[in-house]
Amino acid sequence: MSATGPSPKTKRTRDPERTRAALLLAARSEFMEHGFNGARTSTIAKQAGVPSGLIYHYFENKQTLYQAVMEGSLAPYFENLHELLEGATSPDLQLLESSIRMYFEFLQDNPHAARLMAWWHADEGWRRGAPIKEAELCADTQSLGLQRIREAQAAGCIKPHLDPGFVVKVFVDLCMQWHVSVGEHVAAHGGDPDHAPSVRALGERYIDHVIEIFMSGVRADSAPTPPPSNSSEEKLS
Repeated sequence: MSATGPSPKTKRTRDPERTRAALLLAARSEFMEHGFNGARTSTIAKQAGVPSGLIYHYFENKQTLYQAVMEGSLAPYFENLHELLEGATSPDLQLLESSIRMYFEFLQDNPHAARLMAWWHADEGWRRGAPIKEAELCADTQSLGLQRIREAQAAGCIKPHLDPGFVVKVFVDLCMQWHVSVGEHVAAHGGDPDHAPSVRALGERYIDHVIEIFMSGVRADSAPTPPPSNSSEEKLS
């Protein structure tokens, strides 16, 4: 070794952003396969190509790592939803319907997000709560969504006695349940779970029914009935 320090061959540097991204990618794969409880941080570190101990330099514990994975997976949805809610000029039922369809289509296009959330609900959600409830974008968007529902209630569009939080919870669960068990739903209707076009078509028929049933339940008696959706010509039998 020279007096001036390590030679170029022995000097090692690490790109923090690249390392964090590699850990998140490896963690998403591990959490999708084994859930929160079954995932191993040592496996995540190995897949990311970093020493096991280094993972805690970037994330306090396994829960904060899971939270970071979930935030990265859901950020595009919350960004688009926040834009939709913020741009609303008046409270109405169409905004609620658009929000429901946006969530369903997001899960349809990002099946890993539904799977990650399903694992969390099964492993830890029953005792720890939502994995990203403290995320600023998530909290701001949820708060704005509840505000829009209250505005629609005040305008006579949505039944005033309904709890805005439960209104959101019901449509979120209806959307999630489809994507978590989509293979079962498709098979039950005589379809092939491995045939992507058929799966997507049946999902569109399902969300049309969710919209019709859900909106009939929340619509105030004085609110005008919107025209039927034309997004699906066939209906579930």
